[in-house]
Amino acid sequence: YCYFLLKKYTEAAADNVKALDIDGDEMAFDNLKILADSAFDVIDFKLKVQQMLQPNNYYWPYCRGMIHEYTEKFGEAIPLYEECKNIKFNPMVMRRISACQYQMGHFAEALEANREGLDADSTIYNLIMDKAVYLDELGRSEEAIAEYTHAIELAPDNAHGYQMRGWVKEQMGDTIGAIEDYSMAIMTDPDLIYVRYSRGKLYQKSGQQELAKKDFEFVVSTDVDSTDY
Repeated sequence: YCYFLLKKYTEAAADNVKALDIDGDEMAFDNLKILADSAFDVIDFKLKVQQMLQPNNYYWPYCRGMIHEYTEKFGEAIPLYEECKNIKFNPMVMRRISACQYQMGHFAEALEANREGLDADSTIYNLIMDKAVYLDELGRSEEAIAEYTHAIELAPDNAHGYQMRGWVKEQMGDTIGAIEDYSMAIMTDPDLIYVRYSRGKLYQKSGQQELAKKDFEFVVSTDVDSTDY
């Protein structure tokens, strides 16, 4: 980290990769993003060398995939994640592949990669939530709602599931259903500002002006920039 502050990126990258090699240090993994921002070619080269030295270690192509994905080189990240997958299959690697496909607008391919991950473990909450997103992008909104419902059943205390299901219902014109889901999300996490704003709009649309006013007043009372809404 001191080398990084001195802008000695080659030395910083070498030490960071050494830390990862010793014990997969979490801070060193997070530092990959910092190095990728300032010296992408340097850190990618150091990781590539390590990958060549340890060709049967899935961790190095995963790290390289991560920095490529982080810097929005999605098309280059996917083959690296595929290398990782071929060494050691992990459902969460499939999540990364599907996320890259999604960012490239390849929704059908994202759904297929997601399916591979869920085939290995059908109970992973984030994979189920991702599947719902991809289905919705493909115009299969009813199926998306079913997947959000499945995710909610697995994690009923996670506000994000209610929020996303409510959003799909809102886009489908189900105002009552969307209000119900937004309300559940707010009950789970009262500080969801955008959800309160979205619910307020639906209250307003359905003629429930007092309820809309309460939600809008809550949004305005927070520190967020109200011009965003």
